[in-house]
Amino acid sequence: VRLDTLSLSERLVYHHFDTAKTTPAFIGLNLLATLVTTANIKAGPVDFGRLYRVISRNNVEGWRVRMGVRTNAELSDKLYLGAYAAYGTKDKVWKYSVNARTLLPAKYNRWHAIELEYISDMVVLGNDNPLFSYDNILTLIGGTTLSKVMKTTALNLYYERDWIKGLSSNITFSDKRFYSVPGVFNFSGIDNKGISYYMPGFNTTELSTDLRYCKTDNWYEYYTYRTPLPTKTPSITFKYTLGLKNKLFNGDYTYHKLSLQFMHRWQLPVIGYSKIMIQGGYILGNSPYPVSYISSSNIGFIRDDLSFQITAPFEFVADKYLMVWWEHYFDGFFFNRIPGVNKLHLREFIQCKALIGDYSAKNASLITLPSDIHVPGPIPYVEVGCGIENILNLFQVGFYWRCTYRNSPNVANFGVKLNIVPGF
Repeated sequence: VRLDTLSLSERLVYHHFDTAKTTPAFIGLNLLATLVTTANIKAGPVDFGRLYRVISRNNVEGWRVRMGVRTNAELSDKLYLGAYAAYGTKDKVWKYSVNARTLLPAKYNRWHAIELEYISDMVVLGNDNPLFSYDNILTLIGGTTLSKVMKTTALNLYYERDWIKGLSSNITFSDKRFYSVPGVFNFSGIDNKGISYYMPGFNTTELSTDLRYCKTDNWYEYYTYRTPLPTKTPSITFKYTLGLKNKLFNGDYTYHKLSLQFMHRWQLPVIGYSKIMIQGGYILGNSPYPVSYISSSNIGFIRDDLSFQITAPFEFVADKYLMVWWEHYFDGFFFNRIPGVNKLHLREFIQCKALIGDYSAKNASLITLPSDIHVPGPIPYVEVGCGIENILNLFQVGFYWRCTYRNSPNVANFGVKLNIVPGF
């Protein structure tokens, strides 16, 4: 359909680009880029990894060895198949997961995806960041060994869709079982006579939906998955979860979980920008502590932006709560005014994170609450921090302090976190 034929030099451009992809140098750089950006080793249509999760250590599993495999875009850019297996030398139990995900047809190029997953593994409840799971190689050099993980099995079905510009949803069906871990999580209840009895585990059956609205929503899409990018307008996310007590899927409790989240980034003149997140939640019905809100914790010395920085795993529980997170990035407002230092292009930031909540006596009696899990109220949990970023255009270091609950056992009141944040 060209209006004119290509010249010899124009045809050579196509030839050079096509043949460059077959050269050993290009193939090697492509494999290296995949390794650096995804921590996977690419082998044709499949990837092996992630490498930083191959070996880790915690007090329940001992040394944990894990290897995963997944398909990549060479097989299909719309279908994802993945699996992994892990083994602990101390508990001598195999863990595994298999999942399949595909993009569905959609009008106007709107997001439309479905995923089926089965997983049998240990988890740290409250930690939802997939890049900072507890099983990573940094646990070998972090100075402390994770002492608490909980065993679960789950069958999950996810359905994601964009309805109109800025409005998206994620509908999930989940059938899950939580297991008692001897010496770590000894599930127990109180019968009608006030006598304590042992519970080997319990089941939940949930149907939930997330509704997210952002007027100028932008996403980073990567092989059937996506993650939201910062925008100039706030995002609002409402989540409702229905817990079903039924015989078909063996759910043991009925409850309603509601949460509302507001996130925004304000660009301020001269002095940088602020990021704020406000989230509140309320649970109705019967909700034992593993099903209630568990505070997120930053495991290891690498900063996790989606967690509190210096809380312990499973430290706080609530069935009604309010969180406020505030961060301000000065973009070099102070350092740029110091002669000599300004040539380093360093940038400074401060932050404050707070959580307040309550946990009803009724829910606390469903499964006896361990003595080292606390309720963040009536005094709120507060932590503050400051730090420097753009160190060598790549690194960030932060210093964090606990302002309240400073006498909690086995929890440090001060922490230093590193991060890799490329400066562009």
